[in-house]
Amino acid sequence: MANLLDTRQRRRKQGVRQARLADYDSDGRLASAYAASDLVPWVSEMGDLRGCRIQVLGGDGTYINQENGRVWRGGLETWINKGLDVDYILLGIDERTREQYMRLLDDLNGKDGSRLRVLVAQKPAEGYPEGVRETEEDLRTCHPTLLYGTDHGERAMWIEGDHQPNSVFAYDVWYVPPNAMKDEQRAEFRHYEDQIEAIKPYCVDLADAVV
Repeated sequence: MANLLDTRQRRRKQGVRQARLADYDSDGRLASAYAASDLVPWVSEMGDLRGCRIQVLGGDGTYINQENGRVWRGGLETWINKGLDVDYILLGIDERTREQYMRLLDDLNGKDGSRLRVLVAQKPAEGYPEGVRETEEDLRTCHPTLLYGTDHGERAMWIEGDHQPNSVFAYDVWYVPPNAMKDEQRAEFRHYEDQIEAIKPYCVDLADAVV
């Protein structure tokens, strides 16, 4: 009986998520979300993604090593197959995780003319400058994903308010599709874009990252 109830609850929860994420005319919140199961289809169902670009800010990238890491790998492949250029920006990485992403890069790059790029932040020996240090601290658990349309006019964003290290789940997720990007949302988009741009000068390509 317990297993049956668990199954029903999971199906109900997923149904609620999909119903909310399918409404591309309004933004919304999710108490918890799983990027592979929630973020990937939300982006994938937006329509023609050829020539579009997405920036995904992650923590240490160990997501790919978790039990359902293959789902995340499959999600990235789905985006690439749809023609979406993907920049995946990590604040740190270990050797096992780097090996996983190096294999994934070999498998996916070049498909349909789009590409996956993995960037890793490299903290200077003297530490980040004060403003960048504060930004990096914020980004450790607040993970923004920013989507740019083909003309760079359309925007969408997925903001994980609390994504702890080594957790596959994010909490307090705010998602805003293109049709819901009003002045307030655009200002928030620019805020997260500025945070990502502040950390990117300290990032290197995955192959050059020092573990």
